[in-house]
Amino acid sequence: MTSPINRTVGYKSLEIGFPFKYYEEFMIDCPNPNYGWNLNNLILDIIITLIIVSGIMYFVNKNVLQQRV
Repeated sequence: MTSPINRTVGYKSLEIGFPFKYYEEFMIDCPNPNYGWNLNNLILDIIITLIIVSGIMYFVNKNVLQQRV
């Protein structure tokens, strides 16, 4: 199994997501990691990213079009 926390010495955890954590992986028993998804947080992260990127593209295109006229 390929995983950043798949180690036999020491227990590590992996958390993905900003600003909301939507994936978590951690060790309970040494060779087998436990993992879980939080789909509500994933959807919120996607919506926030779309709003931010759309806002940036709107203002960039608005400024480019004003300079051409």
